[in-house]
Amino acid sequence: MAVSDSDSYTSGSEFIALIPLTDKRLRPQRISLKILITVILCLTLSGLLIFFLLPRSIGLQSSVTVLLPSDVQITDNVVSLNLSYPFNVTNWNYVPLHVETVNLLSLYHSTVLNVSKARVDEWVPARTTKELHVNQILEFGEPVFSV
Repeated sequence: MAVSDSDSYTSGSEFIALIPLTDKRLRPQRISLKILITVILCLTLSGLLIFFLLPRSIGLQSSVTVLLPSDVQITDNVVSLNLSYPFNVTNWNYVPLHVETVNLLSLYHSTVLNVSKARVDEWVPARTTKELHVNQILEFGEPVFSV
């Protein structure tokens, strides 16, 4: 059984439409406007993401001028002071801040009295100021304040 040439041209899927290049249907309409709107939208979204997610500085400030011990224990040769440091943490970011630990360095003039690390584990909400308290124990077992 032979297939004739007329049968191959009669099926609808094999027809080819010829459209001249000057036809308006081939030209995209307002393509430059669509590209401009897309570029402006992408730049705006990326600028907003950078503005809100870029890390900002965090402010630490103490409001106490005189630090008084909350507990004093005096034994034979050791004086132990329990101090509570209140300080304000200002979060200028648009995301919450998690304060896990605070490193403390206690000085008297230029003499280092104590170096310690205190665990705080507090959250400071976005764009707010929160007061945190850190406890430290200073022990004097030798003459530090010798004249």
